[in-house]
Amino acid sequence: MAGRPMNTERVKTGIPGLDELMGGGIPRGHTVIIGGGPGSGKTVMSSQIIHEGVNYGDKGVYVTFSETPEAFKRNMKIFGWDFNRLERMGMVKIIGMPSTVGGAAEILGHILDEVRDFGAQRLVIDSFTALTLSLGDTIENVRALAYTLYQAMKRSGCALSILVAETPYGEERIGMGVEEFIADGIILLNMRVEGRRIHRSILVLKMRGTEHDLSYHPLIIDSRGVRVLPEIE
Repeated sequence: MAGRPMNTERVKTGIPGLDELMGGGIPRGHTVIIGGGPGSGKTVMSSQIIHEGVNYGDKGVYVTFSETPEAFKRNMKIFGWDFNRLERMGMVKIIGMPSTVGGAAEILGHILDEVRDFGAQRLVIDSFTALTLSLGDTIENVRALAYTLYQAMKRSGCALSILVAETPYGEERIGMGVEEFIADGIILLNMRVEGRRIHRSILVLKMRGTEHDLSYHPLIIDSRGVRVLPEIE
């Protein structure tokens, strides 16, 4: 059952079928993890939320650790999204951030400066997994980074902050299992292969401050991006 609307100011993702699962959108000011394995649609969904934000007058910053801004924009053109045009309009900024440059504090400080100077309402950091490479992968380091990142995203002043994260294959926990405890919401994407067919699904696992659907729904990726279908029977 879809989440019922509550008296909460919301940010619409603009993704067909998704906002209805959360009573009309994500509560304003939330930091949300979009987690999933390789090929599940994390980057496409996060990019679409930034792209669709322009239709609501929201400026967006997309920080990528895994590819150059040029490669990112080229890859997104397959969905008809012209991020070069949106950058020229002053509505979107794509930032390439190698995880090997500086420590976590320096990286996050630079991101916050960019967000504030640009006046962004939406922020995506893709991905937490890549960012942890700057600190090593001990559970203590990951826990400290997760908390620091959450606080930084809250200080950004954005209406919506999204953190992309990997899920271990066959599991529903995010990364090393600590990141999910500091987020306001978790949107989990799954992918499985049966023969020659790929099946993707989405679950709003957690969303503070609102009722939300707790069922798995089919997730479709096509030439227009991602869209959510009615729940799986």
